[in-house]
Amino acid sequence: IVSAVHGIGTELAQPRVPVAESWTLGLARLLGHPFVPPFFDKGHRGGLVRDMVPVPGVENLCGLLGLHRDFPASVFAPFPEPETFLLVAVRGDPSHVARTVVVDSEKLIASLSAADVALLSKHEMQAQVLLPNGTAVDQGAPFLPIAPREGRAAAATLFVPDAGAHGEGAVGRMVSPEGGAEVEAAWERMMAVGLEVADYVDLQAGDCLILNNVRCCHGRTAFEPKLDGNDRWLVKSYVTSDLWKRPATGKYGAEAYPNMVTRAVERVSNVD
Repeated sequence: IVSAVHGIGTELAQPRVPVAESWTLGLARLLGHPFVPPFFDKGHRGGLVRDMVPVPGVENLCGLLGLHRDFPASVFAPFPEPETFLLVAVRGDPSHVARTVVVDSEKLIASLSAADVALLSKHEMQAQVLLPNGTAVDQGAPFLPIAPREGRAAAATLFVPDAGAHGEGAVGRMVSPEGGAEVEAAWERMMAVGLEVADYVDLQAGDCLILNNVRCCHGRTAFEPKLDGNDRWLVKSYVTSDLWKRPATGKYGAEAYPNMVTRAVERVSNVD
């Protein structure tokens, strides 16, 4: 069930960390069901627990990873969207440069201008991959960057096209089929503002970050891998409860999220 995210030659060649992997799966099961998104084919080599560590040949993947949600339903429906995912640090970045970036939707939307909120609430964006021959391939469905949710505050969806599966020379881009340059500029401003108001989390060995993937966008700062066996190494698992309807509610998990672990009933301080 453990696979490597960056195409390590064989899974047996990558040292295993059974305690971190077991901890990750155990926490994921408390939150819902750990699962593998359907897009993780053999090319992604994704499993219930995924390694995220630099290896030779992928140094170019260690630049700034823009803010995004993983497999948002508005882009990839009808497939289930991960409600949550966990990042457990096996090793932290010794230089403390590589940090996970997290921004809450409500905070992000409140930080935008009224004009940009209006544009991004009305006009859809489309993720595309531009091939070396000039052909543009749509990735997922068009979506509203700011979309209302019944009974809740609006949610922001940021997305980064994945051009990796299309070979060398392919690049990702975001376009607005109806809104054009004006909306695309508003999108770029939202991405930039998100980085300004986000929290930057320096995950070090033993740390676990649990992210609400429906409410938050995340990314990663750029860093330079040393490939000396000491680079940042995280393990990750996706969680959903949308594989079944929640008991006694008749609603899917996104509408009745499990309270276990995620609801703070009492705050305890000064614990010896």
